[in-house]
Amino acid sequence: MLHVQGQVTVQLLSTLLNDIGMDISERQVVRLLTKGLDGFVAEDAAVLHAGLVSEAYVTVDDTGARHARDNFYTTHIGGEHFTVFRTTKTKSRLNFLSLLRGNYQDYVLNDAASD
Repeated sequence: MLHVQGQVTVQLLSTLLNDIGMDISERQVVRLLTKGLDGFVAEDAAVLHAGLVSEAYVTVDDTGARHARDNFYTTHIGGEHFTVFRTTKTKSRLNFLSLLRGNYQDYVLNDAASD
């Protein structure tokens, strides 16, 4: 709760826990925060799919940022009733198409695609 809602960094969390007598490393804190997220990943994919098939149109935007000396790009995909964010290392068109496809690996080219 402190990490997500309070925007407390992993470094500060590990310092706080060490100060109250827990011998825990930053890596252990990260593992505790990130384990057991499979249900959230599946729910996030379901939100993207439901949003894409139900909205008349979607909006997209992206922004770049550096993290740990690497460039990353966060893409927003949303509509009136949903929003998802994806962070990747590339901003290419193929990457964007893969974000829109979600778990699907195929392409559909129909009459609407040629208009």
